[in-house]
Amino acid sequence: EQTDSGVLMCEQTNGIGSGLSKLINVHVQIPPYFIRPSSSTSSSSLATPSSAGPSAAKQPMPVSYGPIGTSRAAPALTQIGRIGAGVELKCSAAGNQPMLIGWRKDVSDVIDLRSDKRRLVSSELKQLPGIEQQVLESTLRLANLTRQDSGHYNCIASNEFGTEELQLRLLVQEAPEEPQLLRPIKTEPRQAILTFKRPFDGNNPIRKYSIHYRQLNVDEASGNIQSGQQQQSQDLNSASLNASSEWKQVLLDAPSQQQQQQQHEHELGLVDLDVDQLVQLSLCCLKPFTKYRVRVGAINEIGQSALSKPVDFQTEEEAIGGPPLDVSVEPTAAHSL
Repeated sequence: EQTDSGVLMCEQTNGIGSGLSKLINVHVQIPPYFIRPSSSTSSSSLATPSSAGPSAAKQPMPVSYGPIGTSRAAPALTQIGRIGAGVELKCSAAGNQPMLIGWRKDVSDVIDLRSDKRRLVSSELKQLPGIEQQVLESTLRLANLTRQDSGHYNCIASNEFGTEELQLRLLVQEAPEEPQLLRPIKTEPRQAILTFKRPFDGNNPIRKYSIHYRQLNVDEASGNIQSGQQQQSQDLNSASLNASSEWKQVLLDAPSQQQQQQQHEHELGLVDLDVDQLVQLSLCCLKPFTKYRVRVGAINEIGQSALSKPVDFQTEEEAIGGPPLDVSVEPTAAHSL
């Protein structure tokens, strides 16, 4: 250990005379090792442009330091960033100086600061609480985060006695993508069942789905689906999702296993299917033999996706509920009633 460095004296005597002694200087050479943060998951404190001013966006993430240790056998530290915002990734290495620290993304992608102006690396020697030796702290700053910035970042520290790496995982969170492949699979007089593909959640769990549906008027119902989609696009451009457009909007919780067990037939709700990431949507309380148009959006803590492409369907005719009641007969002529 480094505390073993110092001056050692070797003495030898045989009881005759003053004996012999020798001073030996011991220098313990230390390869790099990382001071790992005590928390394995953290969120960046760099604010998004819409939530804070320029001064707030420059505040670094506070880091607390735990026991000394190397990183190869430890899980990657995870840090959260938000799309369009900035984030700082930090690593602190101790060991013999001089020491160099570099950064690499996804194992083989060496970060080229000259080709990407959104990235900036700085390093400085610091004295950390509880650490006797000075450490070299390196900060990788990423501005205007995109989805492609998500991944594993390796901080690589090296001196003349060895090399060590610390892996950090960056998750860039965003609103979900729009649901895909929305289609009806079953229609009844007052209910319809549709499925859609669960979209990419933006690295943040989908909390709710937004269901938009409305009854088509006579002109729309007489047209084909393609013209209906074109009309729907025009509706949306003219702010059709308001009260005057007669759209109905329902927010449904994203399905969980418990909800699926409680789901009953002929209820408005969602069920996760264990096939191809499909979600089943049940629409109830519809009118018989009527055409409808439906769209679906996904919502997480970051925001709401765009709505899916519209899909039209028609409910089935409803059977007569029983024989006619209160029948009366009146004569209209000598031979007719």
